[in-house]
Amino acid sequence: MATPTTRSGTNTPDSSAGGSKEKRGKYATPAVAKAFAVLEFISRREPGTRMVDVVEHLQLPKSSAFVLLTCLDQLGYIARDGEGRYRLTSRMFELGMRAMRDLGIAEIAAPHLEELRDATGMTVHLAGRDEASVVYQRKVDGPGFVRFDTYVGKRAPLHLTAVGKAIVAYLPDREVDRIGQELDFTAGSDKSIKSIPALKAALKKVRANAYALDDEEEEPGVRCVAAPIFNHRGDVVASAGVVSLSHDLRGNGLKRVAATVIETARTISAELGSLGPR
Repeated sequence: MATPTTRSGTNTPDSSAGGSKEKRGKYATPAVAKAFAVLEFISRREPGTRMVDVVEHLQLPKSSAFVLLTCLDQLGYIARDGEGRYRLTSRMFELGMRAMRDLGIAEIAAPHLEELRDATGMTVHLAGRDEASVVYQRKVDGPGFVRFDTYVGKRAPLHLTAVGKAIVAYLPDREVDRIGQELDFTAGSDKSIKSIPALKAALKKVRANAYALDDEEEEPGVRCVAAPIFNHRGDVVASAGVVSLSHDLRGNGLKRVAATVIETARTISAELGSLGPR
């Protein structure tokens, strides 16, 4: 991390899909809105739902519910089991994955990073890995006077940063060994990791705590906390973290901030379809 600087109820078809008439606009199609209302209703029901539930909760005529369910079934977005219950199919999952691929992790994470900034009052980063380096993908400055010399696109050694260690901790051992061969263990401060065995010990602690800590390892007087972000396959794809002056991240303050960072990373992971690490 760079040296800090300073400066001065029951849903109807309309309410479930598309919102108000003003939000939907003049080109809204009632049949389409009802179809999405059905899909959203089914997505919230475990283990699936019957047509009678769709009729009752969405206040649809039986004939309309039958047509909508049949059409969605024929298109492959829902399926009817032997007990007459409708469930979403993997086709909906595929659409969601395509949307997230097109949107990108940084865009998905953006509102959650801002919430993390607001909750902690600290500068927030989203980072990804490129070989033995971590690359900052998004930065949200904290509200205070202290500023940190990081920026989108900046690179740093994985072992010197909390955002880097949060990612490496969930890579296969073979990959960690390969990365270790590329790291410059002479870099950083007196507190930084100086060998591959020390790196592996630190990563074990990261997994135990569910967060990584940069304890003045890159810059004296600066501490960082980060947690991993996983995709729908359980692969670690990024990390989210905060940076502040060391005295702000000690004792109970560290525990409180770490818990908030972990929750933010898990929320982003959930939006990527993650159920946790492999």
